[in-house]
Amino acid sequence: MTQELGAFVQQYNALTSRPNVDGLVKERVAGAIAAIIQAIPEQEAKEAPLISLLQAVDTDLQRCLELASNGNAEEAEVAGQEVLRCIVAIAKGMQVPADVPLDIDGSKQPQQDDNYWIRGPGAAIQQHVRSIIDRLMGVFPRSSEVVDLSCSVFRAGFTELVPGPFVFPPEAVIEFITRFDPRNSRLVPVISTACCFVSAHSTKNEADVINALKGLTGWVITVLQTLQGAFPRYNTPNSPFATPGPIITLSSLRY
Repeated sequence: MTQELGAFVQQYNALTSRPNVDGLVKERVAGAIAAIIQAIPEQEAKEAPLISLLQAVDTDLQRCLELASNGNAEEAEVAGQEVLRCIVAIAKGMQVPADVPLDIDGSKQPQQDDNYWIRGPGAAIQQHVRSIIDRLMGVFPRSSEVVDLSCSVFRAGFTELVPGPFVFPPEAVIEFITRFDPRNSRLVPVISTACCFVSAHSTKNEADVINALKGLTGWVITVLQTLQGAFPRYNTPNSPFATPGPIITLSSLRY
């Protein structure tokens, strides 16, 4: 099916250009095409069709922004959610299937793939996806659904064992998480994303992971302190939720 990939992407772009196409249809087709792209063995060969697939998402993004600028806030938010759902579907489609054998002898050099998607030509795709999230978060800062879907884009890469276009570097994930004010009422999916990130990287000792976890620790402490201030009755000496003294120390964390 990879030989017909160009035709699939072309048809998908034609599909998304039609008015009133069901969002669920676009989401599922995008995910299916992404799965075909993932099956291409060479990382370099994945880039062009993935960019073409994301161009259809860009079209929907522009429509969303136009609706917002014209004052159609509710319709614009629905369109923005549709954009993010398609990106989540693409990210999940790009995940390596569980039945694919791992390269245990290291002959395929995953570090090269990491360099390609994070520091090489493929980095532009990650930066573009992050820019889409940033724009939608800026236009819809009070949308719980936009926050939740944005978190889902990052979480899609947490289970991956090899580098890929949606396996974002630790510092990018932490930058996204810690941008949220601890007083934000839409913090639940963000905290859940932070927990998933820690769980996925708990056994890794790379310097970038350790630095990211340190940055996350400071944010978590601020969140806990904010919650204590918001609910002082749970922070009395006799309360089971009382936390006298420092809540967390960096030296006590296991990386």
